[in-house]
Amino acid sequence: MTTTRKTVLGLGEVLWDIDRLRGTRTPGGAPINFAFYAARRGLRGIAVSAVGQDAAGDELLEACRSHGIETEIARVDAPTGSAVAYLEAGEQRFRIEEEVAYDRIPCTERMLELARTAAAAAFGTLAQRCAPSRDTIRRLLAAMPAEALRLYDINLRPPFYGRETVEASLEIADALKINDEELVVLQRMFDLPADEAAAVEALAARWGLRLVVLTAGARYSRVHTPEAVSLLPTPRVEIREGENDTVGAGDAFTGTLVAELLLGRPIAEAHRTAVETAAEVCRHRGAWI
Repeated sequence: MTTTRKTVLGLGEVLWDIDRLRGTRTPGGAPINFAFYAARRGLRGIAVSAVGQDAAGDELLEACRSHGIETEIARVDAPTGSAVAYLEAGEQRFRIEEEVAYDRIPCTERMLELARTAAAAAFGTLAQRCAPSRDTIRRLLAAMPAEALRLYDINLRPPFYGRETVEASLEIADALKINDEELVVLQRMFDLPADEAAAVEALAARWGLRLVVLTAGARYSRVHTPEAVSLLPTPRVEIREGENDTVGAGDAFTGTLVAELLLGRPIAEAHRTAVETAAEVCRHRGAWI
């Protein structure tokens, strides 16, 4: 007897992370990382996005195939997305390219079919900076079953966000993933309590969220539901230049946590598995291990 795997979608940007300091290029994007790690836990994780009709798009799709990532990625008349790391005044900066393929994700019938049977989807802020993709993401979320989990993995990337997008996304979502730096932004934006735990509770109450996940870097992570709160310290992982990095660790945490919850694991168990997976990602280079 075969069991149908639950489907989870990563909606939004897929791009190349280009590091000019090291001369490297790696595939990435929070939604596709989320789908990858949900699939690692036994679910059917699918990345929904767009790439250009260019060599960079060909290579990105091939990278997805070689890592076993299932995709529903449209080819559009715009360059494939990228984020470029560079050095400025001795500090590492990032430039996220604009007017790229993931700004023009079309809403196809195949994407709607997937949404109608999805158990969960993760979406962020960056891919909502332009109307075509913003409209597609919201149509797909609306097409999902009422009981499905709609997780807003906020991923604020200045200057590509504003109160209107954040507030509209919180209205759509029933789950939120946020880090401690992003929480400060929301504390100011919505006049939330200064205490981190109280701010998380206020977010959950104000928007009726059934799940709020706060990651606080090397300190701890908190998973909040109406029934329970799980608080765990962050494992210590030494980062060695050129050997390992933290790229994709937050997405691995989120994808793993959602998958474990959908598989029926208790909050504390799902949280611990998510923490362990994120730590393992930090012991390697790149997001996909």
